[in-house]
Amino acid sequence: MKRKWFGIAGAVAGLLVIGVLWKDRVWEAERRRDWYDTGPPPGGPLTPAQGPVVDNPAPDHDRPSLRLAKPPTMVVGRIKDDLRGELWAIRDALLTETGKLALINPSDELRLFDANGKVLWTKRGRGQGPGDIENAASLANLRGDTLHLFDQRLRRVTVFDSGGGVVRTSNVGSVDAVCCLADGTALIREGSPRYQPLVSIPEHATWSAVSTERQRPNAASGISVRREGVPVPTGVTDGRELFTVQGNDPLISVGPLRERRPGRDGHLLSVGKPRPFARAAVVRAADEVIIYARSDSYEYRVYAPTGELVRIVRAAAAPVPVTKKHLDDARAKFMEVEYSARTMAVFASTWDRMGHPTTMPAFGRVSAENDGTVWIQQHRLASDSTPESWARFDRVGRLLGTVRIPAGMRVLRFTRGHVILRSPEDNDGFVELHVHRVEPAPNTRRQ
Repeated sequence: MKRKWFGIAGAVAGLLVIGVLWKDRVWEAERRRDWYDTGPPPGGPLTPAQGPVVDNPAPDHDRPSLRLAKPPTMVVGRIKDDLRGELWAIRDALLTETGKLALINPSDELRLFDANGKVLWTKRGRGQGPGDIENAASLANLRGDTLHLFDQRLRRVTVFDSGGGVVRTSNVGSVDAVCCLADGTALIREGSPRYQPLVSIPEHATWSAVSTERQRPNAASGISVRREGVPVPTGVTDGRELFTVQGNDPLISVGPLRERRPGRDGHLLSVGKPRPFARAAVVRAADEVIIYARSDSYEYRVYAPTGELVRIVRAAAAPVPVTKKHLDDARAKFMEVEYSARTMAVFASTWDRMGHPTTMPAFGRVSAENDGTVWIQQHRLASDSTPESWARFDRVGRLLGTVRIPAGMRVLRFTRGHVILRSPEDNDGFVELHVHRVEPAPNTRRQ
């Protein structure tokens, strides 16, 4: 009899627990669903809007007031010119303070070209020794031709001198990205889960800036600013938190699903899909300031290395609505998978449960030059074949105009008054880099 009553009590308790969990799950899903129209949940890590504000008119992308000087300052990757200069999978590229071109090609090779496009030296070699490169992710220029390279697989940054020699190496731990200021202060985005389940999106990732006192990081993911060359024990961030900003929307995880395949009894899988019209958060480093922007609205913020907000820069760009056709096209892209009918039904159900924004992201990518000039790309859908268009803001936040990129070319980076463009791949998979100076277009006035 006692056993029977214990069983009934256990069943009732289980139902109560399930009810509470389901209520929380539904509430969480509803709370996240209205994110784009109502703003972040209460208590989200957003930086207060304080500091001087620079207001600008909307960039005029229909009438560019800037242009690319012709011919290009430099072209590299032409195999007929120099077999050593062949390029195929460029991760990052920049102009150094003396006008040389440095690039990562593909992920285990660092090259430096002179101002005429001639290869000066190449650093390659897999391994874990000094100067070895396994998976280079980003590049920065300190002073002169000194280069700062972040290797994601080796979890370290290496500083190379003008001749390719190793100046120093610093371990940074498991992080997603590293960029740095001219004095070597590193901006570090801590690693975070790539996929998040539907009821947890969009996730509040925390980006933090840190100075030079030791303490443990107080967030699972973030941006940390720390001084180069200081040994950092595992799990310890070299600095104190100075500011916190909102991070990226993660990808959507559909699953886990059980899918049968020929010759296999069935296995669990989880598929990551980009969130349609997702807002992106970016952090860029100039020589002496930190640029932060998130595409909820057309604005960016400038921070000093100490964490103080220097200014907020805005432009009066009108929101672009998300239409039914946009949603239909996005759904078709989301459903571009080939699984069983049961699994495809889960994909369809996942789409139907998602909340979608009513407007497009305010802008696309962001690039910052060493002097604090900021370039903001006009938002483009992945299926859009129109040429890229970018707006230029000077170091104090004034809109200088827009520039249109030649069709088929892709901006790799704006750097020191120039833009580095990547050409489409040829039949063998090779590409070229074209470096152009950006100049005012004739017979135009500044916007």
